[in-house]
Parts: sequence; structure tokens; C-alpha cells
Amino acid sequence: MRGINRSHLVSRSESKFAKVKKAQTSDGLEGAIGGNFWRVQDVLKNQRLPPDDIVKFIYLAEGPNLTTDIAFARDEVPLHLHRKHDELIHVLEGSGTFRVGKSFYKFGPQSIIYIPEDTVHGGKLDGEIKILSVYTPKFDIRKPDRIFVDENGKPITM
Repeated sequence: MRGINRSHLVSRSESKFAKVKKAQTSDGLEGAIGGNFWRVQDVLKNQRLPPDDIVKFIYLAEGPNLTTDIAFARDEVPLHLHRKHDELIHVLEGSGTFRVGKSFYKFGPQSIIYIPEDTVHGGKLDGEIKILSVYTPKFDIRKPDRIFVDENGKPITM
């Protein structure tokens, strides 16, 4: 798999998981990104997936009961699960096949994928995708609840 360092999938280091700052929007509005309001097209326009990475997270917001991010991924989302978090994914761009539990789904732009806690999920991508993820309860980005698993759901070491 192209010799890619996937350690950031576990640690979400600052360089891979950065809070979005205020930015100039496409229609000239100042400060429309960050705080409590984002325009997805402007977040996507100003961020790129580095060529040697398969995933990048952009932190948007967190509250006592949820965390949101935009993620860019290429080629695959390795099988994993979250022991204590539900996840809702809104596919913004891209397509592929996604596994949730033992079921497989074809997805494309505007698809919504719900993943209950402790459910194996991941997928094969048709190139690059961009998604909005919402986790509940709050997802601690310093100690992510992300366990990588094999096809049978058994934990593996990355």
C-alpha cells in the first residue's frame, strides 16, 4: 500500500487534525468558517490530502455530546470500530463500497452512512473521497476511540 505511514490514523497528530481558522469565503464574507458556522465548499477548497497520506482529518467543532470533522481519504478506509461512539458520515465527494458490520453498500456523493458503536466499518474507495463525520458522544482527539480490526473484527496492530 504505497509504503504510507498510517500512524496518524491512531494519534491524529496536530499536523493531521487541525482546527479550521477563520478564512475568506468564495463570496467575500469574512469569518464564515470556524466558530459555529462553516461553508463546506470553502473548507474543501482550502484543504488538500497530502500525496503520501491516505487520510487527513480537519477538526470543525466539539461540544459536550459530539465532535465533527471533515476527512479526506484515498484508496481505502481501513477496517476499524469505535467502542464508545456512534458515527454518522455524510459523503460530500467521491464514491466506493463501504462495509458496516457484515453488510456492504455502494455509496456516492450525498450518501449518509450510520455506524453504531462497536460496529466494524471501512471501505474501498474509487480514488479520493471527502466526508463530514459526526461522532457522539464527544470524541477525544488526543485519545481516539479507534481500534483497527481484521476481516473478522479481531483487533490488529498498525
